[in-house]
Amino acid sequence: MAKNKRIFIAFEIEDKFARDNLVYQANRQHSAPFDFTDMSVKQTWDPKWKTNCRSHLQGCDGVIVFISREIRCAKEEGIPI
Repeated sequence: MAKNKRIFIAFEIEDKFARDNLVYQANRQHSAPFDFTDMSVKQTWDPKWKTNCRSHLQGCDGVIVFISREIRCAKEEGIPI
């Protein structure tokens, strides 16, 4: 049996519902070919988080990024996406 791909999910707390829904759906599929790495910040920002996050990212095969208001803001500012 092939090893599952490890997927990192990046999101802002406002998008937690979308992340939770994605994880829920994947967990209900018995044959999902991936596992998620959760690095959500649940406490006050800790400078060690960035170092820990980087080490988790290095062990992943891909990243899913939820971005919402940031895209609109970037477009309004004329910043390429």
